[in-house]
Amino acid sequence: MINQDFLSNVKILQPIIKPIFCDGKLIYSEKHRSRCIIILKRNLREEFSSLSGQYSMIKYRLECFRNDYKLFKQRVDDILVKKKGIPILLYLYEEENAANTPKEN
Repeated sequence: MINQDFLSNVKILQPIIKPIFCDGKLIYSEKHRSRCIIILKRNLREEFSSLSGQYSMIKYRLECFRNDYKLFKQRVDDILVKKKGIPILLYLYEEENAANTPKEN
């Protein structure tokens, strides 16, 4: 179960302009032997001035609800009521390209 007080206990970064749409790729990490690195695009980084500080420690919390849409809606409603937090939708999908497609004879 998730910690319901999480939003009350942290300082949430706020963007300058909304909404933001961007596409990106997961980068392969040799250390982790998987595609697990997300590099934020410039338009997203520019919305959060705190991200440009080399010495500030910025953390994140990801909440993945799988197929529990009722709990997901409760969390979104909680964010809307408290007006604290930034709902970010992240879709992970495989890109179809020639490199992954078997060649026909």
